[in-house]
Amino acid sequence: ELKRDNVKIMRNLSDKDYLEELTSTDILVNFRENYNGETSLSTLEAMRLGVAVIVNDIGWYSELPNEVVLKVKDSREIEKTILNLANKRADLDLVSKKAFNFIKNNHGLSQYVKIIESNVY
Repeated sequence: ELKRDNVKIMRNLSDKDYLEELTSTDILVNFRENYNGETSLSTLEAMRLGVAVIVNDIGWYSELPNEVVLKVKDSREIEKTILNLANKRADLDLVSKKAFNFIKNNHGLSQYVKIIESNVY
């Protein structure tokens, strides 16, 4: 397990605690060994806040553009990916910005309103 002074591994948080922690997070690891076709609101929420997300390159996660999440094929790649980002702050900032913009441009309120309008009129 990765052990650093500036790394916190947290599990089973309440929704409130989760969102509070997420707002101050640089990188979220959302890696599922067993994928059953589900999507992840936590990935979208992190991206909405401009947090870089590391995901398993499978299923729905594979469909996300490569520049908005960090895709790994194996859990053994997670630590290396985190360390690379820690050493290249500009890369981390770029992924964060692209994640934020992707959600804003594809999953924001204006897109939601357009969908509702198209179904009503």
